[in-house]
Amino acid sequence: MKVFVSYTTRDSFISKGYLESVDKVVSEYANTFIDLLHNTADKKQEFVEQELLSSDIILLISSKSTSLSPWVIWELKQARNVGIPIVDIPVIEDELLNSLLEINRVLSSKLISYPK
Repeated sequence: MKVFVSYTTRDSFISKGYLESVDKVVSEYANTFIDLLHNTADKKQEFVEQELLSSDIILLISSKSTSLSPWVIWELKQARNVGIPIVDIPVIEDELLNSLLEINRVLSSKLISYPK
C-alpha cells in the first residue's frame, strides 16, 4: 500500500518534525510520500503528481489553513478525479499526539481493505 500525505505548513505546528512523526506512523503500514520529506526531484511538481497518482490512499492532515492552500486543493481534486480514497485526519495544535494515534487507528483498519 502507498499513502500520499497531503498537508499545509501554513499552520506552524504542521512542522517538519511533526511530518517526520507522521511518516514514522504511516511507514508501519505502507510506503509513504510526504513532499517536504521525500521530494528530491528536479521537477518537483511532476514528481508530486506521479507520487499522488500512484498512491492507494490520500491521508489529508487537515488543519485550520488547509482550505487556503492551492496545493492541497489541487491534490484533493486530482485524487477525486481518479478515485483515490481520501482519509481526513483533523489536527489542532494542542492535540498532535492524538492525531498520530488516529492515523495509526485508521491505517490499521484500512489494512483490511488495502493490502500492502
